[in-house]
Order: sequence, then structure tokens, then C-alpha cells
Amino acid sequence: DENRVAIRTDSGTLIFETWINNSNIHPDITPFNAYAHSGNVEGDVVYCNFGRKSDYALLAKMGVRTDGVIHLIRYGKIHPANKIKLAEEKGALGVILYPDPADYCNGLTNVSGTWWLQGDQVPSEHVRFWLTGDPSTPDYPALEGVPRAGNPRGSMPSICVYPISYNDAEIMLRHLGGTSPSPEWQGSLNVSYNSGPGFSGPWENYKVELNVSNSFMYREIHNVIAIFRGKYEKDHYVIIGAHIDAWGYGAVDAGTSFAVIMDLARTFSAQVAKGWRPRRTIIFALWDASKYGHIGAYEWVQEYEKQLTTGGVAYINIDSAIRGNYSFYAESNPLLYDSLDPDQEGKTVYDVWKERGTRSSFSKTQPWINNLSGDQDHSPFMYRIGMSSLLAAFTYDMQAYPNLPTYPAHNTLQDTMKYVTDIDPGYRLHSMLLQVLCDIVLRLSDSAIIPMNVTHYSDMMHQRLPAVIDMLSSTPLGNDTEILQSTIADFTQAAQQFQSKLDKQNKTDMTEFDVLEINDKLIRISRSFIYDGQ
Repeated sequence: DENRVAIRTDSGTLIFETWINNSNIHPDITPFNAYAHSGNVEGDVVYCNFGRKSDYALLAKMGVRTDGVIHLIRYGKIHPANKIKLAEEKGALGVILYPDPADYCNGLTNVSGTWWLQGDQVPSEHVRFWLTGDPSTPDYPALEGVPRAGNPRGSMPSICVYPISYNDAEIMLRHLGGTSPSPEWQGSLNVSYNSGPGFSGPWENYKVELNVSNSFMYREIHNVIAIFRGKYEKDHYVIIGAHIDAWGYGAVDAGTSFAVIMDLARTFSAQVAKGWRPRRTIIFALWDASKYGHIGAYEWVQEYEKQLTTGGVAYINIDSAIRGNYSFYAESNPLLYDSLDPDQEGKTVYDVWKERGTRSSFSKTQPWINNLSGDQDHSPFMYRIGMSSLLAAFTYDMQAYPNLPTYPAHNTLQDTMKYVTDIDPGYRLHSMLLQVLCDIVLRLSDSAIIPMNVTHYSDMMHQRLPAVIDMLSSTPLGNDTEILQSTIADFTQAAQQFQSKLDKQNKTDMTEFDVLEINDKLIRISRSFIYDGQ
């Protein structure tokens, strides 16, 4: 049976079925949510907005039943897996996910042929609860002959989950009964956004049928790794990675990233062929199975965890490299903020970034650098072994479209070569990003002292402290945050002393041993924030 959502009358007659794929190029490509439970359920529908805790709290306050029904939830705000986990806890029979045009079209109604998400397009996403690489080998690499976990489905939903288009969601929402819980629940479809449960009017006794037929099986995946050995610090690694798998055509994700990393590797390869060698080892990596929870990257990190823990300098992630043409965009660990300042002649990428990007909370003259998200290929590097990481891309106007989760066509059949060339005709942005990344990689791999600034960590701690104190006020700790505040003060003092001494030090008088000692200290700083549970 194929994956689908259908509506049947009380006599069982089929009156509606969701669109699957009308592509005349790849009709075999159909949307789905990876790791969703297979099965067939039938029942009433409840609209749950974004499926957050606050949304379910409002439904409970209104007396709307959420157990034993199918939940209709908008993509956005929180990870799809978190939506499914909460829906399970609330007793959902299954979940139907959809992208609302309020989020994916900026509320526009006539988007045909534009950059915005078209009405028949369906984003596919994974809904696995936590990421540990291959689910059958958590915390260790899935090499040949290793034992498999007894219950790899433990990190996956136990209910059916399926994505639909907003054209199809509109039909269900139009006939839902009940009332609209809040103006904040309104999307941009021409409906009332009532909560349900169930339909009203002529459809009062009609039921929704959700059928999911996902197949779970083992498949061999392949990463591609290229290494340029360092001249002096062979066991210190600067890693640049991009994934090569995609859902649908994947022109932006992963095509633009693949193009940039291949040109980056070609550029450095040409220099190596002329006799140049970087001070530190440079590794280029193409990851497989990223869409299923970054399995390729996780497995590689698990296999080489000892070497990366002691020698990993930085991981540079290239993902959806050309999402828009408005401005440069970056996510980074605080230690690498100074690496994201390319200095070139004329009006630089950095200049435009400062003009168009949100201002940094640390400095009114600096552009905003986002936090690293938790569901990308840098995740195992940053959050498993504490290796400083950054992501660089070109993006759309994020201030004008704050509700847009990412570029609209992400993980849909709309993500085609035409979509890319409409964003970047002539591939000028690809070339600009290549130059920026060349500069970053060269700094990190060939500077005598790794360009890391410890004080950015303490700046971030002070900036986030009020929010942490506010969050802790509702826990048993209450206002008992004296130890936290004194620890941050101690760290700040130590960071300032270390950075001041490093900045004033005469680099020409340093021995190779001095350089290695400082670099080892720098790359260990992020490691100290990793808690291994012991």
C-alpha cells in the first residue's frame, strides 16, 4: 500500500485523497517522513498548530480532546521529531504534517512560479527522536561484524506520521469543527483554523484515514574522504564537509554545497600539486545518509573519535550553500567568530553582511552569527566531541521572513536546477562563497596560531546568563545560581588573561613547541563543555 491520507464518508466511500506526485520526470519520488511507524489508522482530526507544549496546553484549557485522534500539525518553530514525540505523549493515533503558507510563503496567496513554496509541494523530513548515527549501533561505528542493538526502533515514533501539501491541508481545515483557539494559530489559508476534533456540517461523520507503508531495512552507505597531510601539525585536523544525499532533486540541498566543496577541494589540490603543504592536515568529506539523521557524519566521528578528540581543530559545514541571494549567513561556535571576517579589497562580503544582517549582541559594529543548530552534519563534531564548528552560506532576508524555517523549497520536488539559477544566475554567489571558504580554511589550517578568540565564549555566557536564570527560576534550583554566576566570572577572568597574554606575545620568538602548546590549549577549550554522562 502507498503512503496517503484519505477522507471517507460514514458509509466508507472515498471522497478525498492527498496528492502524491504529478512529476512526469520522477513519478517514483513520493514524500514521506523517515522513521515514521507503518500502519493504518482512522479517526477524527484535531488541529494542533505547531505541536508545541504551549499549543497542547491551550487545547487542554479549551477542553479539546487530543487522545485517540489524528493530529494535524504545521511544520516550523520546533523540530518535526519533537512534534511527534509530544503528539505521542498526548495519545495521538497519528500525525499529519503540513507547511502553512503563512510560514513558507510569507502569507502570500499567489505564488505560482515564484521562489515561495508551491501549493502542491510536500517537504519530507526525518522524525527520529535522537541522533546517534546508525540506530542499530548507538554510540559505536556500524562496521562489519559489530553487534546490532536489540531494539533500534526505540529512538523512532510508535505512531504513523505523514506529510501533505498545504493545498490538501486546506481541504481538511475548511471542514474542521470546534472553534479557533487563538489568533496566533491563524495561518494564511482561506479557512478558520478551527481546532476540531472532527469535521462539521455535511462532513460531520466523515473520518480521516492515515496509511503509512514505510519499509525498514539495512542499506550500505558510502562517505568520500580526501586528505591533504599537514607539514608540521599532521595530527591536527581542519575538516570541511558536505552531504551528498537529497530528498527529491536536491539542487540547493545538496547540489550547491556539493559544487562549492568540490571546487574548494580542487583549489587546494592545485596548490598542493605546486608543492604547497598546509601547516595542519586538511580533510574534505562528503557525507552519505544525512537526511536520515546525519548517519554518515556520525559514523565517521564514532570510528575516529579518539583522533578527532585530541586533534580536531575545526569542522566547517557546507549545507544548502545558496539558500537565497540577500546576504552572507553564518552559524558558529564562539571560538571561531574571528575566522568569519574575510578581508578582501573593495566592498566585501563582510561589508554587505554588516549592512544587511542583524547586529551582533556583542558589538553594534559586527554582524550577527547564529548559534549552531542541533540537526546538521556538524552535530557529531560539535555536540559529541566538542570540536569547534561553523557553517557558511548565502541566504534570503531572514529579518523580513522570520517565520520561514529555511528556504521554501527545502526537501521538496520544487528544489530544481531552475530554482538554483533563479537564485544565483551565473553562479556568482557560488564563486563568492568559495573565496570566503578558501580564506577561512587557509587561516585555520596554515596560521601558526589557530585564529580562535577565547573571550567570545565568556561574552556569550554573559549574554545568555539572564535567560538561563529565568529558566532556572521555575525549577527546584529557583534563584540559587550563585555558583553558576561565580563560575562564569572565573572563566571570564581566565579567558581575558589567556587572550591578553596571547595577543601581546611576540610570535617571532616562539618555538615550535610553544606554538603546539598554545594550539592544543585552544582546541581543548570547546571539549571542556562536553558532558559524557559519567
